[in-house]
Parts: sequence; C-alpha cells; structure tokens
Amino acid sequence: MSNLIKLERVRQGDFLVNYDNGLTKKSITFMGAKNGRTIPQAIPQEIYDWLMYSTTTFRDGELRIVDEQPNVEEIKAYIPDKEEYENNSHTREDVTKLLKGNINKMKSELKKVTSRSEKMFIKQIADELNTDGEGLPKGKNDFIEEWIKIQTEAE
Repeated sequence: MSNLIKLERVRQGDFLVNYDNGLTKKSITFMGAKNGRTIPQAIPQEIYDWLMYSTTTFRDGELRIVDEQPNVEEIKAYIPDKEEYENNSHTREDVTKLLKGNINKMKSELKKVTSRSEKMFIKQIADELNTDGEGLPKGKNDFIEEWIKIQTEAE
C-alpha cells in the first residue's frame, strides 16, 4: 500500500478526526460535500489504519475511500466489515439512482443500511428530489417514511 490514502466525505457537514496514538495528536477536518462534490484528502497510512481498526468511521459511512487512487482494491481488501462499509457509504449519485430506480431493488438496498447518519442522508436526498419537482412516486415515499420511522424507533 502507498503511504497516503485518499478519503472523502460524501455527506454534508464537516467531519473531524482527532487522532491520538499516545505519542502523536493530530486533528483533521474532512470538508462535507457541497452540491454533490467532494473534496478528497490524503492521510497517512498510520491514521487510516487507526480509523479502520479503532473507530466506526468507515462502518458508519462517515468517510469513504476514494476510488480514483492507486491500489484502491488493495486498500479496500483490509476493511474489517466490508459489507457494512459498502451498505453505509453511498454517494449522492448512488442514492439518487437507487431512489429513482426499481422499487423492489430500492427496498432491498435500504434494508441493508444500518447507520443512522446514512439513513438521514438518504432521507434528505429523497426530500430534495420531492421538492425539486422530480418527485418520487407515492409508494416509494410511503416506504421511505415507514423505513425511517421503523429504523428510528429501533434505535
């Protein structure tokens, strides 16, 4: 693996990482996405490893590994909960495509989401689609409302 790993924040709002290994303290702010555009940031391998194995940052989808970098498959191969990472780290484009696509596929994919912040991100995009005039069909809106309600009550 290379010495630097590129990460990005696909959700709105900044994300602060306070790295402390007992010897070194470092704060890194990942800027939130603006209009669907992200700002990739390279971090040292040591901090990436700490985030991967000592936090829920990737499992919750707070940060995402940038696909356009050397050895990306090798980097992703070491993710401990790879399925959970993939289910909770959708891009805006992924969510929009999912919400506009087949309702059965949408239901299936949404049931895999476990992170509260990912659920809120999906709900936010659904609301934006509804207010932008594109509008989702009533069946999809009803399912999303019920899905959010059930997921929130479960927490």
